[in-house]
Amino acid sequence: MDQDSKPRLVEAVSADYQLLEDGRAPHGLTLPEGGAMPREAAKALALLCGRLKADPGWGSYLIVSEGMVAGAIGLLREPQGGSGEFGFEVAEGLRRRGIGAAALDEFLSIARSNGLDQLNALTRPDNSVSASMLESAGFTCDGGDPLRWRLQLAQSDAA
Repeated sequence: MDQDSKPRLVEAVSADYQLLEDGRAPHGLTLPEGGAMPREAAKALALLCGRLKADPGWGSYLIVSEGMVAGAIGLLREPQGGSGEFGFEVAEGLRRRGIGAAALDEFLSIARSNGLDQLNALTRPDNSVSASMLESAGFTCDGGDPLRWRLQLAQSDAA
């Protein structure tokens, strides 16, 4: 993936997800065929984004690739004690192109710069693509169902 086509994160607000819920793209972007995410996910993210904007003031991002909303990545709740749980969604038709991995890399930098020491994620046991992406980024799987993943950000600064 060359630098020009590398996905970027755009800070999101509730209204962005409300537009996605209605099948419209924010910020003059376009949507992939089939949309950027399921309508229910956009609705939930609209509510969550409002809470994250209030406290801690960051944490929800649209993944933008080639002028298109390719998905979203962000915290799932307010961080506690230096630790935050996050999730991500890449539009179904845009998966397996490195978009999620590039978005995760940028999100890890944002999390570090906002003082998080650890990030946690959950995946279904059958989601081998997400598991592989998290493992490649240095996350450790603690098992369970759903699978629990964690990454100590302070230790991965040198990576």
